[in-house]
Amino acid sequence: MDLIELISGNRVSAAVNTIGGVRRDISDAMRPKILRGIKQLEKRAQYYLEVVSTEITVLRRAQGVGMLPQEKAIELCAVGPTARGSGVEYDVRKHDPFAAYPYLDFKVITSDLCDVLGRTVVRVLETIESCKMCRQIIEELPQGEIRTKSTTQSTSRRSSKQK
Repeated sequence: MDLIELISGNRVSAAVNTIGGVRRDISDAMRPKILRGIKQLEKRAQYYLEVVSTEITVLRRAQGVGMLPQEKAIELCAVGPTARGSGVEYDVRKHDPFAAYPYLDFKVITSDLCDVLGRTVVRVLETIESCKMCRQIIEELPQGEIRTKSTTQSTSRRSSKQK
């Protein structure tokens, strides 16, 4: 929440995106703070990975539970971490990239466990991979305009029935 507040000015609702860009820029002074925050999150996610991989109570509740074999995941049109937790190696950000994704170096995280544990591990590893992606973005973020300039202004027209 501290990073959200630093970037957006609000701890609860970032509301940074706007048509044609973002409302606020990231200053050079913010970059080291953001990178430290990413490092903390990545460290915490590594800890969670250790917990879900070794903690006996987690393993007993997640291993072999909620089985979703790869074929069934495809048949049911599972997407995202649910599909990748069943060994489906597809991520729209990698296979049909948009926005900045073509410029980022990242792995598609999958698991062949096909159970709750596999899906949990995928989510934690994706958090770690997302930290790496955020680091790339912060380190390579170009200078320049944060919004496109509009050359025309849209006006609302009321129909004669609404008057």
